[in-house]
Formats: sequence, C-alpha cells, structure tokens
Amino acid sequence: MVKNHHLAKSINDAAWYKFREWLEYFGNIYEVPVIAVEPKNTSQNCSNCGEKVSKTLSTRTHKCPHCGDQADRDVSVAPPQEANAAINILKTGLKQLSTTPAGEVTPLERLVSV
Repeated sequence: MVKNHHLAKSINDAAWYKFREWLEYFGNIYEVPVIAVEPKNTSQNCSNCGEKVSKTLSTRTHKCPHCGDQADRDVSVAPPQEANAAINILKTGLKQLSTTPAGEVTPLERLVSV
C-alpha cells in the first residue's frame, strides 16, 4: 500500500504516530520521559557551534567551516563516534526536558490529550 503514491504519506504518518504513541505509553509505564524533537535541520546545524552548514543528501560527513568540528552526519560507524544529528537531537530533548517544571503538563502531553 505504501507504493501507492496517493496513500503513502498518510500511511507513513499513521505508522509514525502509532510508534510515537507506543513510546509515550511505555515511557509513562516505566516513568521514563519521552520527548518529541522536531527533526528539522538536525543534520544541517553544527552540534559544536550551532551554525548552519548546508549539505546535500549525498554528503555523509559533517565538516564545520566555522569551528572545524568533524563528525558523521546521521549515523555512527566504526570507530564509534556520535553523529552530528544525534547530538543535536539529544541537546534539544534535554533542553525541552529541563524547561518543563515538575508537575506541569508538557507540550507533548498537551498534544497527545487533544
């Protein structure tokens, strides 16, 4: 069904939404915070200095001309090192988590309850 171009986006959106629901469900059960992070520009922005370094999809290595940082763009390969996008996602998630006062409804919980 995903090969049908008229339905593919809706099917994939529904699948990702269901996956996110399961993550949030088990996060609540095991009392582990689940933070949704906007993936936009996570592989484009430098995880070291924050400057945007435009790349094509075929560019697999992040090399920042501003600070000289170098890392894999999206995935970590041997030898183990953290990927630029993963570091950006982690920083954003931790920032969102730290700005939510204890007991307050998070933006994610507000989104889910709608």
